[in-house]
Amino acid sequence: MENFKKKYIQALESENSYQELIQIVLNLKKKGFNQDQVVSQFNDLLSYVIKKGNEKQEEILREVMDLIVGWCNQDMWLFKPD
Repeated sequence: MENFKKKYIQALESENSYQELIQIVLNLKKKGFNQDQVVSQFNDLLSYVIKKGNEKQEEILREVMDLIVGWCNQDMWLFKPD
């Protein structure tokens, strides 16, 4: 997780954090990661961000997680059901 965490944190700290996190998810999908694996990594990152107390990063992360788990318009789902 450490390598992933570094990449995620860099994305969260960038000006385009929302888009960068989505791109990370899409890259993980291309590498064969399934939805549960990506959610697990994002949950780990969310715990880290909550402990750090950065509400803006937490909000962005939660928004991207909504796209991962499908709590959004179907057109925006990052993982389609089989």
